[in-house]
Amino acid sequence: MDNNQLLSRLQSLEREIASLKQSKTGGVTITQDALLPGIIKERHLVVGSGANKGDLIYSDANGGFTNLGIGTAGQVATVVGGVPTWQSPFYSASYGSMYVYNLGTGGTTVTITLQDTYYQIGSGITQGVVKNFTFQNARELKASVAGTYLITFTIVVECATAAQTMEAAVMVNGTANTTIAGHSNVSTATKPVTMGATGFLTLAVGDLVSMSVLNHSGANNITIDHLMFSITRVF
Repeated sequence: MDNNQLLSRLQSLEREIASLKQSKTGGVTITQDALLPGIIKERHLVVGSGANKGDLIYSDANGGFTNLGIGTAGQVATVVGGVPTWQSPFYSASYGSMYVYNLGTGGTTVTITLQDTYYQIGSGITQGVVKNFTFQNARELKASVAGTYLITFTIVVECATAAQTMEAAVMVNGTANTTIAGHSNVSTATKPVTMGATGFLTLAVGDLVSMSVLNHSGANNITIDHLMFSITRVF
């Protein structure tokens, strides 16, 4: 069968299928070998039986065709166990932000009981924009999606005691992570200083992300004037 004959036969097949679809409501099984001898062998095409708009039709292990129902919004087609399926994309946008904004003298004070010990900023923080995070307890973001995250923070602090060396660090599940930490010195009492850092962390579902501060110089409280904190999933 040459190309012209094949094209003519395919066009005829399309017309036959269209006619069958119009005349049948319960589905029609067409043996393709009978329609295209020598071209397609031992295949069966089910037309109109359980198939809906948007379904994917694929060759199954029994020499026939199977339809995969259309997925839901946002899903992507992939292959599992050798057959197509729908699933949520591996990468899903997840991000969160929180902040402290105080005019003049800061209003969020962290009590420092021990020198060289990190203490969580336990209150006074406001939720920013979040997706796949839950902001809670006026201090932390709870992760809903596991992954690697880029974290950036800038914090402005002050202390009522002069000559204080301080740090700020990201805290995960109550433990300071010093891979993302900033350092500064308050030379004059109540003079604001700025610290900041950027880095990556791997989070699991349910991990709690917050901020903490430390005083190297003594057990003197630290006041938070401003905080800008953001976290974005990158993988």
